[in-house]
Amino acid sequence: RPHLDDGRLKKYYNGRLRPSGACSKAMSSLNVEPDGKVRLCVSYGLHIGDALETKLGEMSGVKKKILSGALPAGCARCCHRFAIFRHF
Repeated sequence: RPHLDDGRLKKYYNGRLRPSGACSKAMSSLNVEPDGKVRLCVSYGLHIGDALETKLGEMSGVKKKILSGALPAGCARCCHRFAIFRHF
């Protein structure tokens, strides 16, 4: 959950802020969870492979297929709109 004041939290959770455009960050990052699962991006929970079993080229192909010039379904573009802190 992003660190936001009350007003921005309401906007974040009720969907009044509309994301648009294409994703620019997911193609340039690799987000590996402690168990080795690789996520599409740091904020989006879709797993695209396993760090020890899936080749980088395969994961890149999955990313390209999912993104295909747009945002993945359900993406709220949090990485562009908010300062997000992740704690493991």
